[in-house]
Amino acid sequence: MFPLGVPSWRDIKQQKLDHMWAAIEDKFESVHFDDHHDYIFGWMNELWNKWRGYLHTTYVKNKPIVHALKNIPKGVEKKEWEWLVKEHFCSKSIQARSNRIAENRAIFFETHKNYSMLVEPEAIEKHVRLLKSKKY
Repeated sequence: MFPLGVPSWRDIKQQKLDHMWAAIEDKFESVHFDDHHDYIFGWMNELWNKWRGYLHTTYVKNKPIVHALKNIPKGVEKKEWEWLVKEHFCSKSIQARSNRIAENRAIFFETHKNYSMLVEPEAIEKHVRLLKSKKY
């Protein structure tokens, strides 16, 4: 029901979105959801992105592309999986974004908060040596 063969949620065709909305209305027949349409679709967008992230982490990341293509998740159509792996997960733009995120994480973990100020590990080590030299 949720298409994987599109770059982003905004690219899902209206026909598919209408189908998803109809499925929600069918599931909860006695509830009137029209007033919550935007909220529900925002939530579905978030879940859809997290699902794709899970698929990437579980089936593609740190694996050869050949292995990733053969290991199709249950409930995912082969054509959509091939598109997602080849055209999305392995695209240059996604790879560049992933590398930027990894670099930012590395920078974040190299520092930590101390009294609401970022402190470099080297500064902490110097401070500890200074305290030891004064023998507090």
